[in-house]
Amino acid sequence: MAVRFAKDPDAGYPDFKTMDEYIPVQSTKMTTTARICKHYLQDGHVDSVKFDNEAGVPRFPPVEPAEPGEKPPKILIYTEFLSLTPLLQKVLRLYGVESLAIDGSMSFKKRDKIVAQFRKSTTI
Repeated sequence: MAVRFAKDPDAGYPDFKTMDEYIPVQSTKMTTTARICKHYLQDGHVDSVKFDNEAGVPRFPPVEPAEPGEKPPKILIYTEFLSLTPLLQKVLRLYGVESLAIDGSMSFKKRDKIVAQFRKSTTI
């Protein structure tokens, strides 16, 4: 995933806490990623997102309610550029998707703790 913010390339990544702050500086790729995650996390049996071939716009099929007691789906996202992880997490949070992050700079113990939290949690 390559992300660039068109405003001022020397200004760094934008800082936003609300959707109103994010919309003027949004990244189409990050927004689409967050929307796709939100779609698939609604239920483990959702139909696939389709993309319009002309414009590449995602089309989200309707989602039926999940069966009671079903284990919620989870998504693992890999990003090559560590500097994008906090930014992606902010965007995911705006779309109601909670996330955790690990990287190679963390100790094994800390990574292991985060992976265990990911496995056990029903909200992440």
